Formats: sequence, structure tokens, C-alpha cells
Amino acid sequence: MRIVLALAMLQAGVAAAGPPQRQHLAAVDIPTLERAFIECDHRSMQTMLSAAEAAICSMVFEDLKQRGFEGDFGKFMAWWRIQRGRAAAPQP
Repeated sequence: MRIVLALAMLQAGVAAAGPPQRQHLAAVDIPTLERAFIECDHRSMQTMLSAAEAAICSMVFEDLKQRGFEGDFGKFMAWWRIQRGRAAAPQP
């Protein structure tokens, strides 16, 4: 997940010194936030996140919900359920 966000911030011209802050996420596009959230979700199902990872994932969630779904938690959840279904579907 850090790789996804770090690359996005570099592409957006944001200095990647230290952990990402909420204002850094404003430079990250929605598809990248979506991939970062999915990565957070997947990783959190595999292992316990560190405090830093959990904080980053929380920031990604909030920013994605606000910018990608107009702050509507229901819209976000509908999208997330679809993504979860795709991840669980057998791959050909």
C-alpha cells in the first residue's frame, strides 16, 4: 500500500519524505486511492496492521469516501461490496 501511495505522490510532485499526511492525499487521483484502499483491505485481512499502516489506511478511506463518493458512506459500501465480490470470484 505504501508503494501505491508513494508512486502516486511522486507522480503528483509531492515530496514523499516521511509518512503521507492527509493533505498529500489531495494530490492522489481517485483510481489510485481505490487501489490503495483495496490493498489496505486485503492486507488487513492477512495480518494485523501496524499503527502507522492503520493510520494511512484510515486516511485513504476518508479521502476516498469524501472525494470518490461525495461523503456518502452507503455509496462507498456499495462500491466496496462489488470490489470484494470481484476479489472472491474465481479467476479463469
